[in-house]
Amino acid sequence: MEYCDTAASIFDFNSKVNRHAPELPSTDGIEYPRAAAWASESLNNVLKDEKGRQLFRVFLHDSLAEENLSFIESYEKFKHMTSPADKKQYIQEFFEKYSPYVNLSSVALQKIKETAAEDDPNPTAFLPAVKEVNRLLENDQFPRFKRSDVYINFLEKVMPRSYADKWATSFEALVGRYYFRYFLRNIHAEENLRFWEAVIEYKQTKNKSTAMLNMGRNIQKQYLVEGTTNEVC
Repeated sequence: MEYCDTAASIFDFNSKVNRHAPELPSTDGIEYPRAAAWASESLNNVLKDEKGRQLFRVFLHDSLAEENLSFIESYEKFKHMTSPADKKQYIQEFFEKYSPYVNLSSVALQKIKETAAEDDPNPTAFLPAVKEVNRLLENDQFPRFKRSDVYINFLEKVMPRSYADKWATSFEALVGRYYFRYFLRNIHAEENLRFWEAVIEYKQTKNKSTAMLNMGRNIQKQYLVEGTTNEVC
């Protein structure tokens, strides 16, 4: 079985994923606290929520990154396959549907190509690719989702009036903070809010962990060093 070169297949019309826009989840049966909690939960927990997963999918589609989530979902089915023929068919579909759009290292791709040549492909060969995509979703796309119009607009639909009243006293109210950000952006002061959000995230990180140390260094480098683009006043 032959597989197309990844770089070349990006420009192959026949390999493009069908990009029908996913539907927004219904607001029926969901209250504001449940939806607002997605902003502080892990990606894994949000994906366990049917409506949270669907809303994240809509965001990824708008960001031209839906294939990342689709790949993770498809792998969950692949790892339970027992038929060698089914496994080979999945790998063929991977190179046609996902490889041109999912940003993987050459090492991860090589693992997949090696198992594709085997009589009975081993699903564990996909683990490096799965880890890379999960890392991208967790560290890049999920944080942007929590600040996105898609998420904020959904929150507005399920938000009681009593929550909107909190805007006058606290910008910690999530939707209110969204509009406050627009105001700060117009007066060229958004870095102050980004600094505050980074500190909140830092405080929620496991104490004395490597992630906490790295985050602290990044906060200092981005916001507290004189002359940086995001220096806070």
